[in-house]
Amino acid sequence: MYERLISGQTTLYGQLASILRSQILGGNLGPETNIPTIDELCERYGVSRITVRQAIQMLADEGLLINGGRGKRVMVAPKPSRSAEESFQTTIEAIKSNEPDHEIVLLQRIDHVVLQAGAFFMGAPDHAYAMFRKIHKFNDLPYAAMNIYIAQKIVDQFPPGIEARQELAPLLTTYARPKVASGRERIVVAAADYEEARLLKYPMAAPVAKVTRIMCNTKGVAVYFGQFTYRGDRFGVERELGPYVKQSWDGLRNFDNLDRRFS
Repeated sequence: MYERLISGQTTLYGQLASILRSQILGGNLGPETNIPTIDELCERYGVSRITVRQAIQMLADEGLLINGGRGKRVMVAPKPSRSAEESFQTTIEAIKSNEPDHEIVLLQRIDHVVLQAGAFFMGAPDHAYAMFRKIHKFNDLPYAAMNIYIAQKIVDQFPPGIEARQELAPLLTTYARPKVASGRERIVVAAADYEEARLLKYPMAAPVAKVTRIMCNTKGVAVYFGQFTYRGDRFGVERELGPYVKQSWDGLRNFDNLDRRFS
């Protein structure tokens, strides 16, 4: 039994492409096997033939499907893209080891940007920030696009051009005064909009992880504010569950450092 797709923020063909993409990368549709026919997909998901064709073309452009043309079945490519797990592990290791295949692209820098208090979910705004718009790549494929705001007085101490050569957050330990004392991040799963898809070379409406990170100094001032968008096939989260297995549920309710979204 299949649910009919419903129009919303994500196009119907984007939704269908996402379903098929998950089946291919998850192994439910193996290499060189035929996907259901256009008529079958129309019946399963309550969509038109043009919607199915648009979804197939999107996945063909990604290299996941081979479209044989009119009258021929559509087949999964012989060697579909690596799984999200493999891509995540490879990307993380590249960043950690600073391999040459990992590239930082600085798109824009704007100094003396003023941010309002409403932009933050923790901390108070500083007087002014330097904004860095960047893309990170691995093997020439963008996996993250970001806007990073760092207190201007800290950035003014950075070595010239360093923002185009390395990660910015680690520099806070050297140049932030008062020192960084706290930080928090939020992760939201969403669909890639036009600009995100363009920057990441990623299908529009495909899943992305949107991460907001804030770091505050000992006075409670937010000296770092980052907005990151990661390709869904290049993002993963791994965390320690010790607090959950070592305490009772009642004790967990009062555990200050818990991520309370976990259930």
